[in-house]
Amino acid sequence: MLKRLCLLLGLVSLALPAQELPGQPVQYLLSEISSSAAQQLALADGSLWRLTATRALSRGSPILISGRNLKTGAEAHSGGFSFRLSYDSGSLQPQSGTKLKLIAMQQDGKRLLLSEQLQALVYDADRMQSRHFQGNSEVIVSQDGQRLIYLPSLQQIRIRVLATSP
Repeated sequence: MLKRLCLLLGLVSLALPAQELPGQPVQYLLSEISSSAAQQLALADGSLWRLTATRALSRGSPILISGRNLKTGAEAHSGGFSFRLSYDSGSLQPQSGTKLKLIAMQQDGKRLLLSEQLQALVYDADRMQSRHFQGNSEVIVSQDGQRLIYLPSLQQIRIRVLATSP
């Protein structure tokens, strides 16, 4: 019991402050599609985007747009597809985070092993979702290290990011 308690205290002390998350920094926007025309996309947040190719996108579908700077070019994920688009006009209030790889996870979905030698503990209420994640997928972790977006399905879960030993 004492050994388990010491291990737990050691993991808690390794919790990373938000500004120190390693990985590829990104801006991201998670919204819903309001309308889709030939090569233009309107989102629920009021922003308009130009598509590089015509896509059949459903109104009300969730969409995640991410990139180093959303105003200069971005990649979108919606309906299981990825595609490029560019910002056109409207209000734009992106969030900051880090793009990482999900390498592996415990079978019960409690602990995720991420790239950059990071681990994430999943809150119990979100473990039913994380149990179905697959390794070698991209994820975005919010700058505060408390939310993870799984890119293939755009599911969001609450986490706590921990450092692992090198």
